[in-house]
Amino acid sequence: MSADRFRIAGWLLSGLCLAVAAGLILNRNAALGAAGRAEARAASDLESARADEKAATARPKDDHFTCAPRTTNEETAFLLELRRRAHLCGVSITRWNSHATEYHRKDGEPADAAKDAVEGVTKINCELVLAGSYPALRAFLTDLGGADRLFTVSHVDWSRTDAGSELSMSLGRYVAPKTATGAVKS
Repeated sequence: MSADRFRIAGWLLSGLCLAVAAGLILNRNAALGAAGRAEARAASDLESARADEKAATARPKDDHFTCAPRTTNEETAFLLELRRRAHLCGVSITRWNSHATEYHRKDGEPADAAKDAVEGVTKINCELVLAGSYPALRAFLTDLGGADRLFTVSHVDWSRTDAGSELSMSLGRYVAPKTATGAVKS
């Protein structure tokens, strides 16, 4: 009788081991499947990013837009974009001041195609003061020069401080007339 107990215990123990092994195999197989799906998504995202990069580099270098559409959050969007560019270059914006000038034809002035092209365009100048290392400030200016949006840079003053370098400049950008609906390409 005791041999039967050992035989039954052996069968139960081997069955239990098989069940645990099957559970572990199924668990690892599910994890492997999830990793495979994550890898496929990552490969798809990488391919999409490469296609976007290829499209961006294939675009002509002078394909800038001169005027952004007039929206209520254009100033905020622009400042966030500058902060993002500054952060990526390792530069900090220490001061910011902004003011706008709208272009209009003077009363009695004759119609002219060139003047009609800028009628209602608003130029927004911002005085920026940036702090960072010399290479970081250079990288920021280079990045700004390669932007899709057209900027004018003036009154550039570069100085050294105890913390590194400081760059103050006036950065101009343009906003389309109220009647325009999209960005104006140049």
